[in-house]
Amino acid sequence: MYAGGIHGTPALCRGFRLGPAPMSAKPQQAFSEHRQKLWKLEADYIREQGGWVTSIQNTSPVRFECPMESKLPTLLMAAGYAGTGERLLPMVTETVKQDGGITTITNQHVGPVEVGIFEFPLP
Repeated sequence: MYAGGIHGTPALCRGFRLGPAPMSAKPQQAFSEHRQKLWKLEADYIREQGGWVTSIQNTSPVRFECPMESKLPTLLMAAGYAGTGERLLPMVTETVKQDGGITTITNQHVGPVEVGIFEFPLP
């Protein structure tokens, strides 16, 4: 239930246990032009639905996160996929005018939001 955090401090992680990051990534076999196009199509669709691709471009599996209110988690959970986590997202943006309205300061506050986490291998 805990993942290694910054400087060895524990960080809470829901539903699974993450180990330490590997010292080097496993070498990926070269992606064919067809697989690169497929990767791009999947990534574009995920972004159109409000999601974030978190895997390295042109690697398999494609890992992504998406807001729970988008249609992606609903479709994927109906197909038997499940996974959630948290992501920091903007919650409130406030604009303050100072010096008689001459200077405008904008502050954005972030907070944790539940997101769906999914991963698919490319064929």
